[in-house]
Amino acid sequence: MTSHAMLKMIEDSELDTLIAVLHENPNTRIVKYSPGKRCLLAVEKNGRSYFAKVYPKKFMKHARGEKIHLVGEKLRELADMKQVSFRIPKPVCWDSATRTLWQEELTGAPAEVFLRDSAKNQTIFAIGQGIGEISKVEIAPPRFFDRREQLKDTVEFVRRMGVLNPEDSALIEKLMAVLGDAELPGERAVPIHGDMHPQQWLFENGSPGLLDFEDFSLGEVERDLASFLVQLEAENGLNRQQHETVFLDGFRASGSDFDSTLVNYYAAHKWIAKASKKPAKAAEFLTKALDSLELSK
Repeated sequence: MTSHAMLKMIEDSELDTLIAVLHENPNTRIVKYSPGKRCLLAVEKNGRSYFAKVYPKKFMKHARGEKIHLVGEKLRELADMKQVSFRIPKPVCWDSATRTLWQEELTGAPAEVFLRDSAKNQTIFAIGQGIGEISKVEIAPPRFFDRREQLKDTVEFVRRMGVLNPEDSALIEKLMAVLGDAELPGERAVPIHGDMHPQQWLFENGSPGLLDFEDFSLGEVERDLASFLVQLEAENGLNRQQHETVFLDGFRASGSDFDSTLVNYYAAHKWIAKASKKPAKAAEFLTKALDSLELSK
């Protein structure tokens, strides 16, 4: 679909600059559009390939777009100096007039391709190592995500499920009670990616590349670890127990450490989030959340 055809379909008061971006860049394809939230575009311009992400009005409030761009620049510098083992897309600019983040395209095939073949273990190991390296970078993240923020998100997911899946109310109540009684170690905040899953990684000749720093935060690294493991099972059909050892060995190879209790705690929260988005699988995912909390005892 051409950008001109797309223009006729889009009326979005929050992404009110999207039409202007499409007008200015006719050779554009919409990759992912979340009305009112963001729109990712693939753009061919002057013989080069770019990705542009258009953000809503609220992103101007705390200069979030500019901060995401700066994180990308700093990570790219570290990658160029081989201080991290993964590649980073080359940042182009943050266009405040259209609230658009521009980056050059990063080459490579999605990690999911390699999770289905003989390179599976190498892929999982490399991602674990990359998560560990992120936790050690000397970059001050623009956001802070602690356990209170996680619990606030989970309460919202539970509220949504109460409306969509009232038949699971007993399971939800039990789960929240167990979460509330969880005995956890003290918090230790480090840089984290904040939205860690296989789709954030590309591989080219064995070389990993990492995308999307929108949720780059100061938080607990166990959140990234748990998020990846849950996504690996929920979206890629790979059993966590069969691949966790390789993944965590990769993480340890970076010289970083983790707390297994916290990994299971954050895994429970991630399963709750998944349950709220897939009502048909809510009972199954909530049970997995309970199983994760049992492992954390």
